[in-house]
Formats: sequence, C-alpha cells, structure tokens
Amino acid sequence: NDANPAEAGELGSSNFRFGLSLFKTLNKKEEPGTNILISPLSVQTALHMTTNAAAGDSRQDFLTGLYLDDWSLAKLNQSQQRWRKTIIGNAGHPTISSTNGFFKDPERLKANPDFTSRLQEFYKAKLMDLNFDQAKKAKERINSWVKEQTQDKIDKIVENIRAEDVGFLINALYYK
Repeated sequence: NDANPAEAGELGSSNFRFGLSLFKTLNKKEEPGTNILISPLSVQTALHMTTNAAAGDSRQDFLTGLYLDDWSLAKLNQSQQRWRKTIIGNAGHPTISSTNGFFKDPERLKANPDFTSRLQEFYKAKLMDLNFDQAKKAKERINSWVKEQTQDKIDKIVENIRAEDVGFLINALYYK
C-alpha cells in the first residue's frame, strides 16, 4: 500500500479545490467582517465516508462535488486510507488526530454490511449502536466520544436527536 505520488497529488488537488469552494460558499452567506472557521478535511472525510453509502447517480454526484469525477469508490477509499497514514501516521508532524464514528439506532437503520466494513477498513471508524429513543443518553454518548477524541476541545457536536434521525456519521479532528 505504498503511496502513489500522482494519485496523492490528485487527491490533494481535489481536496484543495473542494475546501476553497466550501469556504467561498459559506463566506457568501455570512455578514461582512464575520469570521468563519471550518475544517474542510472533516467535511471531506465525512463526505468520502458517505459516498460509500451511495450508489449510481448519487455516488457520481458525491464524486463530482468532491472534484473526483472519474474516480472509482475503490480508488477513493484506498487513496484516503494512504493519505491518512501519511499525514497522521508520520512522526515529526504536529499532533494530528482524525477519528471517525458511525452512530446509529439499529431499530431505525439497518446498515449495509459492505458499507460498515469499508468504514472500518479504510476510515478506521468506530461503529456504535445507540437507542435514539433515549435521545438524551445517545446524544451524551456521541458528544463524550467527540470530546475524548479532540482532547476536550469540542464538547458538543450533536445538539439534539430528533424523531426522524437514524444515524450520525462523524469525523472528529484534533490538531495541536
């Protein structure tokens, strides 16, 4: 699984284009002089994982939106996996932690085993079944996981769990 420099360059270029596009879109919606703090890496990672749940035209729409028009799902997952190992796994870098989680109510959502397998294999995602009918307890569990993963920097990512919510696909990024 050695990194392919051309592929890494393609992924880096698409990540940059996506991040810039995301910032421009969000900036248009804010009042002048308002600060914006976003993590394109977290958004991209969550969308890369979500792409694994899509099929057909929907999957292609995700790839197009991520500036990866002609990529296959296998290429996306393998490139993301190698990228994570390179960026997060290299010594000498600042502390970077990127953790993924898929929290779902098994009574409301039956996840495809191929999807959850890819989340674990390529994204090292934690899978957790929670009873969303006990919304407060489920919300606290998700938020405590995020807080732990971000060294207590983010203590709340889920505001509430509504009756129509079936799951949360989360990327928690910590950088020091």
